Amino acid sequence: MITRRDFSKIVLYSAGLSVLPKQLLSQNYKGPINWVGSSFLTGSGNINNFFPISKKAFEILMSDSNASFFNYQLTKILRDKPLNNVNLSLQGFEKNAKLALTLGFGGEFDYGYTYDDEIKEYQYLLRIYSYSILYDPNSRTIISSYPVRYFAITYSKISSANVNQKSEMLKYHMYNENTPNKNIVYAFRKEIENQSFVSKKWQGRRPKVTEVSIPTDPNLYKTLKIPPRRFKEFIGQETTFAYGSILKSPIIPYIKTKGLGVTTISRFDAATKLYQKVAAKLPNPDVEIKVIHQGWEFYEEKIKNLSDLLSVELGMGIQIIIYDTFEEVEIYNQFFVAAHNYFEKKNNELRSDDATLSYLTAALLDRVFRSIIDQNFRKTLFDGEEISTSLSYGQLSYYFKLDSEDFNNVSSQSNAVLKNLPI
Repeated sequence: MITRRDFSKIVLYSAGLSVLPKQLLSQNYKGPINWVGSSFLTGSGNINNFFPISKKAFEILMSDSNASFFNYQLTKILRDKPLNNVNLSLQGFEKNAKLALTLGFGGEFDYGYTYDDEIKEYQYLLRIYSYSILYDPNSRTIISSYPVRYFAITYSKISSANVNQKSEMLKYHMYNENTPNKNIVYAFRKEIENQSFVSKKWQGRRPKVTEVSIPTDPNLYKTLKIPPRRFKEFIGQETTFAYGSILKSPIIPYIKTKGLGVTTISRFDAATKLYQKVAAKLPNPDVEIKVIHQGWEFYEEKIKNLSDLLSVELGMGIQIIIYDTFEEVEIYNQFFVAAHNYFEKKNNELRSDDATLSYLTAALLDRVFRSIIDQNFRKTLFDGEEISTSLSYGQLSYYFKLDSEDFNNVSSQSNAVLKNLPI
């Protein structure tokens, strides 16, 4: 019997499957690389505003030392499972090292909580976006960037957790011995197997999400708690991570300010409790990804004989455009639609339109890039993918579709995107 909770996980995580073999680590540079731990991709003055939960979680120290819990676990997994053919200095003080490696956090999105009727607990939802970044400290240039994303779902008896309580929840997802293969530390170690390590410059093509458009109709945002600017940032981060993780491709970190060619790497020093920062130049993109969210609509309907429940349908659409700036030609332009039928409490007290909309957006974006790399799935999405399960009070379902009438054209454009992946 598939529960509602398990069903939702299948919908999101099944979209992350990929058929592209991992890229081999470049042998161009055999010198040492300094591991500098975790960081935030923003100035120290903005960390509290952009990462209120993550910041407190990252500053939690080990009980028996002055080391950051998260950095300790990151270093430990790199020691226990070292990278092949990479001379990584875990102490981070190798004088001859020309490169440095950090796990830089680029986005945090808190979707509040909903109530899980099956286990009678509150479900907290938190989306974390980070990048494994290889950079040159001397020239202050980013050499390689690979996405590491994580969707933290925590169950608690607490109905309104504060920032400190949420940071403890996030610590559980950073690393936990009970779930050694389901945490941010494990995700980081797994994803960097796909990263290139080079000394001089970014290797191959340089993709980047350069433009995000969202609807301007204020009525669409009346039921959302997340401000439009934050939802726009979410889409930019999610598109970046869907592209990078599913196509197994390095990608320039998403910066919400268009045209900004610099990012700040702020590292936490557990000894001084201060953040050390360095400004790093981003490569100029030669593959531009533009995403246009065309809007959404929630439709509610009463359920017979169930006065406390509503049947809700959410529909939305997205357009993805990919442009080759070197050849000055558009190589991909397709539309996608998605719908989700689900159930909510009639009083709306425990309803989270933010989480539902963001969840469906993420699931659709994953399918966009999976359809590019997987021809069989491309045909499935072209015909329309439907996932459903029966509950005692109705049908819970998702529907995704590539909105085109020309499959050959879609395939031609998909192949053009694959030819533009970094080598």
